[in-house]
Amino acid sequence: MAARRTDAVNAARKSTLPARAATARLRTQCARGLASRLLPVIAAVVAAGSVAPAARASETEQWVSPISLHSQTYACCMPFELKEKVVREAVDLGAGYLRVDIYLDALFDAGGERRATPDFSGIDEIVWLARRYRVRLLAIMVGTPGYLSTCPQAGPRGWFKCPPRDAGEYGRLVAEVVARAPDVFKYVEVWNEPDGAWSFAGKPTDYAAMLQSAYRSVKAQFPDTQIVIAAPMTLSGGTRWYEQLFAALGRARPFDVANAHVRVPLEQVRATMLRWRRFYADHGVARLPLWVTEFAYPSDPRWQIPPYNGGELAQARYYERAIPELLHAGADQVFVTLRDGYLDEQDERWLSEGLESLDIRNPPYALRRKPAFAAVRGLVARLAREWQQAHATWQAHAAGAASSRTAGRRSQRRRRPKATTNGGDRGRLGARPWTARNGG
Repeated sequence: MAARRTDAVNAARKSTLPARAATARLRTQCARGLASRLLPVIAAVVAAGSVAPAARASETEQWVSPISLHSQTYACCMPFELKEKVVREAVDLGAGYLRVDIYLDALFDAGGERRATPDFSGIDEIVWLARRYRVRLLAIMVGTPGYLSTCPQAGPRGWFKCPPRDAGEYGRLVAEVVARAPDVFKYVEVWNEPDGAWSFAGKPTDYAAMLQSAYRSVKAQFPDTQIVIAAPMTLSGGTRWYEQLFAALGRARPFDVANAHVRVPLEQVRATMLRWRRFYADHGVARLPLWVTEFAYPSDPRWQIPPYNGGELAQARYYERAIPELLHAGADQVFVTLRDGYLDEQDERWLSEGLESLDIRNPPYALRRKPAFAAVRGLVARLAREWQQAHATWQAHAAGAASSRTAGRRSQRRRRPKATTNGGDRGRLGARPWTARNGG
């Protein structure tokens, strides 16, 4: 939730930015978060007697942390050194994904006219870093280019919020970004919080057209790229807007991942997550992954809620409890806010949400981790160990199932019936009576 985030991006283009506790021991239930979701898969595979993993089980072949980072990193406009620092923080935390902002207006627009050649310089830097450090990205496609905006008269500080005149062209621009690095842009989020006036000046019908166009254009070229629907700002305020969105979509569901933003007191975390799951289930997408792409709690005592109040240690304790609650309630990914914000990015209430403070304006971009960073990193490590144990269990069960089937086939061969002396029976059974059944 960043009420004035694009002001910071515009400031970056004008060179406002330079040139290019330790926490308490994690509770036992934290460690069970991932295992509780893998063990049913193991049980299902074993019960089916199949070594080949099911679709869900195949995802466990490689560890991907269910805890990710919402980084507030502007790929277009931040210096390379700053972007590298953010990427390295994601690596050190063990994040599953790093959520970054891709401003289409910065890529394709120059003074209200379409650029003859898109400016991919900033994008190429984040792509290089993602490959270099093997970081998975969730790319948010935001910002309508001025030449495509329905309100070009608003100027650069306003036209980015308006829906495009041609939704088809918008989809083609999104696909053009993906084409720049399809190995990196495997997950694409279409806009951010479109129900918020700070972010989007269009109607649900406008966003529906943009989402459908982006889905069609990207899938036509890159069918494996996953489209993530934008999340509303809040559950209480956004569902009415999204009811209209789903009405505009009709029976179409042009996305692969459902999305939610959660900023609530601890006692409301589980109920909020369950309500989100019910909301999406009611609209026909119960089986899709559900990502929480913004999850945060402030470290500023003015905005904290008892008993998690008193400053940075309270923020760390909140995450120790709240993240497992989200995972247990069905979140497939939880994106925690990485850095504190600035007033030209967001309202004061949200400024202290980060796991760390990071000076994004002055080299060498000083960074200070809060206790919450260690808390979340410890939780990631605990979940990784739990996954390894669960995966080893699955492999052992799979190997046992394979061995049992092999032994069963050998026993069957040893017990095969002898050919009868009756000529008719011999002709019917032949020398290999198990042939028809086993396909031999």
